[in-house]
Amino acid sequence: MRLPPATRRAKQPIDEATYNRRIEQRKRYLVRPKERPDSDGYVPMRCPSVGRSATLSCPLRNPVGNVAGRTQVLVVPAHPEEICTYKSSVSFPPTAGAKYRQDLHYGSPEWHAMYSTARNTIEGFNGYVKDANHEALDQPGRRRVRGYAAQYLLTAMLIVSANLRKIETFIREQGQDEGVAAKSPKKCRPRRRNRLANYKPTASVPTDGDAPAD
Repeated sequence: MRLPPATRRAKQPIDEATYNRRIEQRKRYLVRPKERPDSDGYVPMRCPSVGRSATLSCPLRNPVGNVAGRTQVLVVPAHPEEICTYKSSVSFPPTAGAKYRQDLHYGSPEWHAMYSTARNTIEGFNGYVKDANHEALDQPGRRRVRGYAAQYLLTAMLIVSANLRKIETFIREQGQDEGVAAKSPKKCRPRRRNRLANYKPTASVPTDGDAPAD
């Protein structure tokens, strides 16, 4: 079950369907691009409560079109920003939110399908290289040397050591699997199908051109 961090911290578990529904509802609060970015990367963005395709209904805006189904904004900012007061849109530079920008909506099923496996792999390797009996990367006391360059070099050597350990484990496990397979080979079940070889004459049946034996 995937739970949002805030929910986990509050120790209020919810089911996955509720979590996905809340993630989908959160999309209604996203600002939307009005046009494509220009040559410098600046893109005009507008409030989600502006226009006929608005997803919010905010008291700071005069609603346009059908307001049924729009999410009501209950908490209005005391000091609204420009995007809340401008009639059309506000131009955002390419650096705005660049650190956290991503194409897939965070927490959505598409986001989990793309990032869960990679993140689990990375976190698993982080724990692997922090093993106190081997590399112990998280123990700076074992690298008593000053300077970023020296720390960078020692860290790189520890990563190489962890990779070699993984390779050695893989080769050893592969050898054990092959040994077990050699001792008890699997019997392949023949496929039940008609083949061309079933219709070829056997060696005991004379074919055209064969001379009869004297």
